[in-house]
Amino acid sequence: MDAVNHHGCRLIDNPNRVGATTAVGLDEVLFCRDGPFKHRLWSTQFVDVARGQLLDVVPGRDAASSCNWFAEQLVEWMARIRWATLDLSGSYRSVFDTMLPDATQIVDPCHVLKLANFVLDEALADVRM
Repeated sequence: MDAVNHHGCRLIDNPNRVGATTAVGLDEVLFCRDGPFKHRLWSTQFVDVARGQLLDVVPGRDAASSCNWFAEQLVEWMARIRWATLDLSGSYRSVFDTMLPDATQIVDPCHVLKLANFVLDEALADVRM
């Protein structure tokens, strides 16, 4: 862990770590299950979609923590963002509506397929009855 801290802190503190991008994506990930009742702790990943690079991870999957992350970025960096990818989460949509109102929002294809399959299954279930 000392080696991770030694090398990792220099990378995290590097002001050029985030870099320029035109497309950013948000998605939640189950970070861990904590405690005797296995309470689920979530995190939000920020990804440079154009380069396929993880930009940052913040605790939680709410709009506030994600908006705070964007608020810490340079205005010039935010102005270059043209595309915003997300799952079907209303909270992430509100993040983009608030912080990147000029970016075109695109739903992650994986989530579109999942929704389409669910709707198809429901329609087939109704036909069978």
